[in-house]
Amino acid sequence: MAVKNKSIFISLTLILIAVLIYLGLSFYGKKQLISELPELPQLGEAEFALNESFSEAFQNVKNNTSAKNIGALGMVFHANNYFKEAEACYELAIAQDSKDWKWNYYLGCIKREQGNSEDAITHFKDVLKVNPKSHMTLYYLGESYQQLDSIKKAEQILKEISGFNKSQFAYSNTKRTAYFPLPLYARLQLSKLYTNNSKTDKGIEELKTLVEENINFGPAYRQLSNIYGQLGNEELRTYYSNRANDLNIYMSPVDTLVDALSLKSRSETYLLKQIDDAIRSSNSHWALELLNLGLESIPNSKYLISKGIKHYIDMNATNRALPLLEKHVRHFKDNYQEIIEVGVGLSSKGFKKETLNYFKIAEKINGTNASAKATLAGMYFEKLGMKDKAVSLINELLEKHPNSPEVKSAAIFLFLKTEDIAKAKLYLSKLEKQAPLYKDIHVFKGILAQREKKAEVAVKHYEKALKANPEKKFIINYLRTYYTKNQKWEKAIWLYKTVLENTPNDSDIQEAYGSLLLSCPNKELRNLELAKEFSERAFINKVYTLPTRLEAGRSLAIALFELNSHGKAIYYMNKTIDMAKRAGANKQYVFELEGILRDFQNIASASQ
Repeated sequence: MAVKNKSIFISLTLILIAVLIYLGLSFYGKKQLISELPELPQLGEAEFALNESFSEAFQNVKNNTSAKNIGALGMVFHANNYFKEAEACYELAIAQDSKDWKWNYYLGCIKREQGNSEDAITHFKDVLKVNPKSHMTLYYLGESYQQLDSIKKAEQILKEISGFNKSQFAYSNTKRTAYFPLPLYARLQLSKLYTNNSKTDKGIEELKTLVEENINFGPAYRQLSNIYGQLGNEELRTYYSNRANDLNIYMSPVDTLVDALSLKSRSETYLLKQIDDAIRSSNSHWALELLNLGLESIPNSKYLISKGIKHYIDMNATNRALPLLEKHVRHFKDNYQEIIEVGVGLSSKGFKKETLNYFKIAEKINGTNASAKATLAGMYFEKLGMKDKAVSLINELLEKHPNSPEVKSAAIFLFLKTEDIAKAKLYLSKLEKQAPLYKDIHVFKGILAQREKKAEVAVKHYEKALKANPEKKFIINYLRTYYTKNQKWEKAIWLYKTVLENTPNDSDIQEAYGSLLLSCPNKELRNLELAKEFSERAFINKVYTLPTRLEAGRSLAIALFELNSHGKAIYYMNKTIDMAKRAGANKQYVFELEGILRDFQNIASASQ
């Protein structure tokens, strides 16, 4: 019995010793690991949120030195532009758990950002050993080979991605909308690869196929414009540049891991860049989340405050901008352009009290030129209905700057709007004597002729004014109505062409031009190819109104059908009908569209 008890005692003693040794080694190992972590940056009190973020991540590592916690600390360093420290953390995390591929991914991203393609390739390859289905890693690997001029390897990878099934990239539960699947970006990179390596024709062919299959892929149009610019073909450079500017041209592939970094950032510079990227890629809600994060963590950042106010206004969430206005004024009280931009934005949403405050601040800014203040006078009347204030300010400016054509021009506009015709004519006479070629003179003469019901005189002046004032919609609308009423179809075509030469991305004009070319009563002036092109451009334009997009879709479908592209015509008519129904469009209008669709289907079936 004693022997047995002695054996048990020895066994327990050995187990205890083993446990103590293990705990000792663990403690030593943990202590050693913590000592290898990079030091936290010395930050001031103003950077409280960033300090807190670093402290929390570091404390998590001290509590548990897992690869996950060490990597998370690296992400905090990474997201706040401490790249050397981030690299150290990622390397330690990999040493702890080489199967957790995210840390090699982030290391590769840092090297890629720094232009160190060789190291980026090493890390991206390590990712793919563990997770061969990481398509973004493969994309970045191909891009890195391209940077090193490893053409065959880059081409092989980009072709592989280009062949992936697009349905694989229908991301869900992501912060951003993936407007285009990764294979499209791979094809874009492939075209660049060809173009940069003396295969320009092949690059152009790839891009033209890409835009034919994906008509709203803006970056491909931009790349075509760049190529033709390099080739000295100004006509095609301009054409594809115009097509690109109809669309969102800054759109990168959705990278959920990089998005996760953004949420750990407390860096003004990093967040502003990510917010700009989100806005440019039409990810308004993702931009909003990043803005809220930035404003919470860096509440006194003048640039985040400015960005926040403007984005809240654009998102019809102006009430959320109001608490930021006081800080905004403190930061920008001497910046006329910034103050006016926000003031006009507020007025567009009906916040008159706040608009008035901004206009008053703008008026007091020293160094503002007379032309800007004259424009402000008009805004008092147009935006706030403050006739007396507007007239008082413009009279003051006329007295101080009697030789300024810009002030006289602003005064004439204001007097015309406030029905003071005598004063408008007085200053028009003075302006004409001083600067007979001033761009607005024919505008004013056209307005006065229009008031006096002298249509032909008004048209003569508006036609002369048009090239210098293509943005003035009232001129365009007057001429369009006059030409239509009097069946001057050649003039109507001239009108749209002239406006589009100066403002090529106006979807309303694109639609009107396409519609006229499709169904002009003078059949000799019809042009189905151009009708298709401009209707298509209006239909996919990033800036549009619903009626314009619906009419453009209708015209596009009809043009395609008349060009014997029956399948595409039916596709776009279905798309237009679906859009109209979802928007709650007039039932009679939807019924008419459905009638056209039935006709398409019957004719298409009969021709088979």
